[in-house]
Amino acid sequence: KKNRYHYSSWNFISHLHLIFVIPIIQRVNYLIKQNPPQIMKLREVCDLGYEENVEYLTTRLEDEYLRREKLFPNNESNLFWSVYAMFKAFIWKIYFLQIGYVFAKQLYALFLFNILESVANDDMRTLFLWAIGLFLCLFLGFFFNTHAGNMNTNVGQLLKSSLTGMIYKKLMKVSLYAVNKISIGKIINILANDMNVFQVETYLVVMAFTTPVSIACFIAILYNYIGPYCFIGAAVMMLSIPISVFINRLADGYRRQKNLLTDQRVKLTNTVIDGIRILKMYVWDLKFKHSVEEARDKEIKVIVPIIILELINRSVS
Repeated sequence: KKNRYHYSSWNFISHLHLIFVIPIIQRVNYLIKQNPPQIMKLREVCDLGYEENVEYLTTRLEDEYLRREKLFPNNESNLFWSVYAMFKAFIWKIYFLQIGYVFAKQLYALFLFNILESVANDDMRTLFLWAIGLFLCLFLGFFFNTHAGNMNTNVGQLLKSSLTGMIYKKLMKVSLYAVNKISIGKIINILANDMNVFQVETYLVVMAFTTPVSIACFIAILYNYIGPYCFIGAAVMMLSIPISVFINRLADGYRRQKNLLTDQRVKLTNTVIDGIRILKMYVWDLKFKHSVEEARDKEIKVIVPIIILELINRSVS
């Protein structure tokens, strides 16, 4: 029987406010109140739609990659444009939602300034109108930002699933000899840690394009009220960019070291798990325990400066 709660069938309002959960909760509540209580069937649980299936995502990404190879045979294949072609509808939706959020924030500051002026002039009618505009800006800003964040998370998860599927299919095609030549720890680290970057930090890609719009609106509003003095604040803001770039370059060196150390630690841990019976038989478990701890300590020594540099970068930017 067809599942009644397919993910693809929900509209964006249901995604945003989790309205689709209500009929499921009602069904669970009904089953619990039965005498005796009944169990919810698997077909009644939320199910992913066809477009969220890992196999479908992997196949679609491979098709986009091969299509670009045929269109541009003389150019080196680039996975970035294949990913963009696959998710461009999501990306542009997120972009315009973020632009709407930027304008809502700027209007919020403008309306708040006018409210304060109306209070000073004791103009209650104008104050009431600006307050309505302020409320609408708050509501629209919350809606745009929350919906963009929801779509960012969704795109990051789909991208992570599609790339993980491609790596898995590639490993199934290569020979066992070739797999043994590759560091298993590196593969596990890519799948377990590096792929999480797409899910957590996808929003930064869109912010790189919406931030200039936000700065331009900020300067325009300030220029209307304080004149050319607003460019002093804009100059200070622009000075933080080269500082941020310099800090990121320092952090990149530590990140490369951290990735190498993580690969070694994961490889060592995987070796311990594979040979755990032999280790127990010869009482080598404590020796390998110290080896894993030493590898982890080396990794932590590199992670600490990365965190410190990221904190400095966030405080500057």
